[in-house]
Amino acid sequence: MGPSRTQPRRRALHRQGRRGNTRLDIHRTLWQDTGDPAYRDVFCLFVPWESESEVLRAHIVENVARCELSFIDLAHAIMDLKRQIETVETLNRSQFQRRLGHVISRRRLIRYKFAARSWSP
Repeated sequence: MGPSRTQPRRRALHRQGRRGNTRLDIHRTLWQDTGDPAYRDVFCLFVPWESESEVLRAHIVENVARCELSFIDLAHAIMDLKRQIETVETLNRSQFQRRLGHVISRRRLIRYKFAARSWSP
């Protein structure tokens, strides 16, 4: 069985927030494996759907907080996010930094941009 998908491909109004899909998958697996009623119901937080770029931004911020991405993977993720956003609007470096929630310094953004350009897959 594949991962839970809570955002339909068209006209989604909401998505799960704060690693909700992972938690749903874990609860579903525990419920199926054990039959324990404690895993039958789970509280889920749904947040208004904004865009694919907002979902990617949230994943980047979460992974930065947990230090789970390598430098080059983070560089590519950030540049992918910038490209997604720029299909809708143009942002300078400080606007993009604010969009990320100031979790990454301007100097580091410059390094990520250089790395992503220099070491493309």
